[in-house]
Amino acid sequence: AAVCAGAGSSLLDDAIAQKADFYLTGEIRHHDALKAVKSGMVIVCTLHSNSERAALKRLRDALRQKLPGLEVLLSREDRDPFSVR
Repeated sequence: AAVCAGAGSSLLDDAIAQKADFYLTGEIRHHDALKAVKSGMVIVCTLHSNSERAALKRLRDALRQKLPGLEVLLSREDRDPFSVR
Protein backbone atom coordinates (compact mmCIF):
# COMPACT_ATOMS: atom_id res chain seq x y z
CA ALA A 1 0.00 0.00 0.00
CA ALA A 2 1.10 3.57 -0.65
CA VAL A 3 -0.20 6.84 0.83
CA CYS A 4 0.22 10.46 -0.25
CA ALA A 5 -1.61 13.37 1.38
CA GLY A 6 -2.59 16.14 -1.00
CA ALA A 7 -1.90 15.72 -4.71
CA GLY A 8 -0.53 12.25 -5.37
CA SER A 9 0.24 12.21 -9.07
CA SER A 10 3.89 13.12 -8.54
CA LEU A 11 4.48 9.95 -6.50
CA LEU A 12 2.36 7.57 -8.54
CA ASP A 13 5.26 6.21 -10.61
CA ASP A 14 7.13 5.41 -7.38
CA ALA A 15 4.10 3.55 -6.02
CA ILE A 16 3.80 1.57 -9.26
CA ALA A 17 7.55 0.79 -9.26
CA GLN A 18 7.24 -0.49 -5.68
CA LYS A 19 4.35 -2.69 -6.86
CA ALA A 20 1.81 -1.14 -4.48
CA ASP A 21 -1.62 -2.74 -4.92
CA PHE A 22 -3.42 0.17 -3.23
CA TYR A 23 -2.84 3.94 -3.34
CA LEU A 24 -4.56 6.35 -0.96
CA THR A 25 -4.25 9.98 -2.02
CA GLY A 26 -6.02 13.28 -1.77
CA GLU A 27 -6.04 14.12 -5.46
CA ILE A 28 -5.06 12.47 -8.71
CA ARG A 29 -5.38 13.47 -12.34
CA HIS A 30 -7.66 11.48 -14.62
CA HIS A 31 -4.94 10.06 -16.84
CA ASP A 32 -2.78 9.16 -13.85
CA ALA A 33 -5.71 7.27 -12.37
CA LEU A 34 -6.04 5.38 -15.65
CA LYS A 35 -2.30 4.57 -15.54
CA ALA A 36 -2.68 3.21 -12.01
CA VAL A 37 -5.67 1.07 -12.93
CA LYS A 38 -3.80 -0.27 -15.96
CA SER A 39 -0.97 -1.33 -13.64
CA GLY A 40 -3.47 -3.22 -11.45
CA MET A 41 -3.51 -0.71 -8.61
CA VAL A 42 -6.63 0.33 -6.70
CA ILE A 43 -6.87 4.09 -6.05
CA VAL A 44 -8.82 5.82 -3.29
CA CYS A 45 -9.02 9.60 -3.62
CA THR A 46 -10.23 11.53 -0.55
CA LEU A 47 -10.16 15.10 -1.95
CA HIS A 48 -7.01 17.17 -1.63
CA SER A 49 -7.65 19.29 1.44
CA ASN A 50 -9.21 16.47 3.48
CA SER A 51 -6.14 14.29 3.15
CA GLU A 52 -3.85 17.11 4.26
CA ARG A 53 -6.13 18.25 7.07
CA ALA A 54 -5.98 14.78 8.65
CA ALA A 55 -2.19 15.08 9.05
CA LEU A 56 -2.09 18.60 10.51
CA LYS A 57 -2.32 17.65 14.20
CA ARG A 58 0.53 15.16 13.86
CA LEU A 59 2.63 17.73 12.00
CA ARG A 60 1.88 20.34 14.69
CA ASP A 61 2.90 17.93 17.44
CA ALA A 62 6.11 16.97 15.64
CA LEU A 63 7.04 20.63 15.14
CA ARG A 64 6.35 21.40 18.79
CA GLN A 65 8.56 18.52 19.86
CA LYS A 66 11.46 19.42 17.54
CA LEU A 67 11.18 23.21 18.03
CA PRO A 68 9.87 23.76 21.57
CA GLY A 69 10.14 27.56 21.37
CA LEU A 70 8.01 27.79 18.23
CA GLU A 71 4.32 28.59 18.61
CA VAL A 72 2.37 26.33 16.22
CA LEU A 73 -1.33 26.98 15.72
CA LEU A 74 -3.96 25.19 13.65
CA SER A 75 -6.66 27.28 12.05
CA ARG A 76 -10.14 26.94 13.52
CA GLU A 77 -11.63 28.58 10.42
CA ASP A 78 -10.15 26.35 7.72
CA ARG A 79 -12.80 24.13 6.12
CA ASP A 80 -13.12 21.79 3.20
CA PRO A 81 -14.17 23.90 0.19
CA PHE A 82 -16.38 21.06 -1.07
CA SER A 83 -19.71 20.12 0.44
CA VAL A 84 -22.57 17.79 -0.38
CA ARG A 85 -26.03 19.33 -0.20
